Amino acid sequence: MLHFSRKPFAMALLLSLNSVAWAASETPDTSAVVKPVDAVLQDRQVELLSYDGSVQLLNTPGNNAPQSSGVVTLANTLRTLLPLHEQWVLRGAEQLAIRAQGKESKLGLPAGSYYVPSTARLSDDGTVLALAAGHNGQLHAMRWQTTKGLQPLIPAGKAHISGVSDMSNDGRTIIGWYQASPSDLTRGFMWTEAGGFTPLPAMLNEPVFTSADGNVVLGEHYRATLKSLQQNQQAQAFMNSMPFDGQDEFGYYEVVAVSHDGQRIAGYVAHTAEPVWQPFLWIADNGFTDLDSAGLLEKPQNGAEPDFAAFRQRIIKAAGMSASEAFTPLSTQAVLWQVGKGVELLDGMESSAGLSRDGKQAFAYSALKPGQSFEMPQLWRFNAKGRKNLHDVIAEPDVYLPIYGMSEDGSRVWLSVNGDTESRTVLLVDAALHEMPSEPEELVLGGTSRDAATSALFVQDLEQGYPVMILRDNQLFAAGDQCRAGDAALLTEYLKISANGKVIAVNKENATCLQTLQP
Repeated sequence: MLHFSRKPFAMALLLSLNSVAWAASETPDTSAVVKPVDAVLQDRQVELLSYDGSVQLLNTPGNNAPQSSGVVTLANTLRTLLPLHEQWVLRGAEQLAIRAQGKESKLGLPAGSYYVPSTARLSDDGTVLALAAGHNGQLHAMRWQTTKGLQPLIPAGKAHISGVSDMSNDGRTIIGWYQASPSDLTRGFMWTEAGGFTPLPAMLNEPVFTSADGNVVLGEHYRATLKSLQQNQQAQAFMNSMPFDGQDEFGYYEVVAVSHDGQRIAGYVAHTAEPVWQPFLWIADNGFTDLDSAGLLEKPQNGAEPDFAAFRQRIIKAAGMSASEAFTPLSTQAVLWQVGKGVELLDGMESSAGLSRDGKQAFAYSALKPGQSFEMPQLWRFNAKGRKNLHDVIAEPDVYLPIYGMSEDGSRVWLSVNGDTESRTVLLVDAALHEMPSEPEELVLGGTSRDAATSALFVQDLEQGYPVMILRDNQLFAAGDQCRAGDAALLTEYLKISANGKVIAVNKENATCLQTLQP
């Protein structure tokens, strides 16, 4: 099970195109690593694999969630309540099935159902599935067992909507979140086979990761109200539209106010040629409108700092907004919770990035300081020896570093290095850069085993049909021609590897291919 952050920076779009800078200098030998194809499943796609790959969670390819008004409203609600990790991405669920010993068992979800694929978890033995699923605009944290079928994790009447975040290896402990009523923020919960549902401390608004035994939880606290989260989502949607993209005369911009209905956004933008800041008003149906009455802000001739506070007040007044519509950027705090030890705030950290399965190493992103809007949050590792800035190891402070996979003890960590113009993937071993074999070539990391010693990759080459490569013990092998995706690779959904590193699943346009690797 890979633990990696899904923090919604625009640069996270590069994640699906992570290039790994190495390849074999000679034609790889496949005989030592690949067995014949075990199965080709028509009209199926692998969503999850059990530890040894013998059990699979299957779906139909391209099974998108129905686009009803209820589903759209739910997605917007999730985007507002849980802005740091992309739980609003939904997929159709009525065809979900567990395949074991060559036979499929449908989960039994009704027509029109959907689920959150990014947080679904399968136990090591494949007998327990945790997922957030629903229909008609609802969402519920659920557990499926081969012997009991589907069961809700939260008692009736306690939650308006709910979801899961992670699960212990044995499936007996599940963490997730719930919203008690439409006017509340979310709160974390833990469900155990022995004790059932228990709310986590109120400070844990969104638990994200848990350890293999379920005794350690890493997540976020939101210093927010429901109103400020709604305002944050409206401002984020505006920023995600890249409103000044391609306009070289403009540079840094700041949102100053968001109207109560979200239809008007006011702010200012810097001119690149001179120290002048220009106010703007954006209206949803009409686009940009000048705010001439607010005036320009110019840098004083005596070299003093411009009075941005007064400028913001002028902008709010000129836009016809009130002080209650002034925009305050979202503030969050990374939180670590342990059974018997309680809550620990990770000082200076704004969001969780990953947790080793032994629970001994936590990873988090540092909070930006005022005026650092264009800086990248730094990735830090926390353990019993203290903290370490992993950007210092990479020696590139201005890149985004999502975690793509790690070993159970956190000693081996795959990182995506996402810069302005390119991205690549690196491996850290004991917080030091690991030397990779041979010559550079464009490879994309599809997944890694639980010990991070075996990784599945594919060559980003349409003409070759996206051939699969296996990196094991620092040697690169070709996985053969049987499981290529042809010209219809599903990119980020294309390639998966079991936790023991012995089975790969290659999703094609209308089929999935299961292949066993040699010991």
